[in-house]
Amino acid sequence: MAAAATAGLLAAAPAAKAADYPAMSFNMAHFLPQTYGGAEWEQWWADELRKRSDGAIDVTIFWAGSLGGAMEILDLVGSGAVPLGVSAQGYFLSDLPVAGTAGNLMMRTHTGPADSLDTWRKFLEDPQVRKELDEAGVVELTGQAANPYKLTCAKPVRTVADIKGLRVRVPGSYMPEWWASLGAVPVSVPLAEQYEALQKGTIDCAYSPLDQIFSTRLDEVAKFAIDLSTGSHLTWNIFMNKDAWEALPQPVRDLMTEVSEDMMSELVAYNEALAKRTIEETIPAHGMTYVTFEEKDKADAEALDTISLWVERLTDQGLGETARRLEPILREKRAAFHD
Repeated sequence: MAAAATAGLLAAAPAAKAADYPAMSFNMAHFLPQTYGGAEWEQWWADELRKRSDGAIDVTIFWAGSLGGAMEILDLVGSGAVPLGVSAQGYFLSDLPVAGTAGNLMMRTHTGPADSLDTWRKFLEDPQVRKELDEAGVVELTGQAANPYKLTCAKPVRTVADIKGLRVRVPGSYMPEWWASLGAVPVSVPLAEQYEALQKGTIDCAYSPLDQIFSTRLDEVAKFAIDLSTGSHLTWNIFMNKDAWEALPQPVRDLMTEVSEDMMSELVAYNEALAKRTIEETIPAHGMTYVTFEEKDKADAEALDTISLWVERLTDQGLGETARRLEPILREKRAAFHD
């Protein structure tokens, strides 16, 4: 994706005629099960490629880590062991210290999926991000941007005092530090085990977009959804091997870029409608209570500034110039953030 990755998926050229597409087959390693909320978009991507190429381009998705686990996919794709892979760029901060944080990790910064994807595209234009992706041997064809992350809890959480001592399943970095700064106790629990952890009382709250509650059946063990939004985050990406991308005929690259852009536009519109439907219809239909968090301003005043922490950490890695160059993008998003 020399042009597309470095320029943030430039506007797609008109699709070529189906006759221009040679027969091609690709395997895609996916780190999630097919039933996980949001995973349907990679299937949409594969289906649209097949449809728009009149069946010439076929992508077979291997779900649930069957072709490579979440932490393996970047290396597998970068080495050419598999041509396509889906995982979260935030898992690879040692290889992608700047790219891995695009549209991600910055708490109460991105109001919705459109904001997260806008940051991701702007980061893709940065020379340091291009360098990281080139050295990893990959291009990023898409970004998945989730609805705002909120708590799903076994008890109501209405104030900052209620957060103190709250055991929250939180992944990655930055997110745990933010919750800890408000007095919560971040707990590392694999995604597949959070149902059991809530059921046993090992954790008090899960932490994800509320629409993901139901694909993982958390509504059975946690009856309170909390309206404190920590913002939308970029969740995962379609990676393609860089050499494989550059070897594609131009019409195929154009089509993949077109389908990628269309996928992201479709998911933004879908997620906005889904968030509204989840709060107004799905949560009450499943016997859950949507709890109003009453001290958002106080939480903002007391919580860790994850953007400053990000700048500090990148500076310690010798990437301070890059951090300062990109920080205004994040500050602008945070200034416009709203629950």
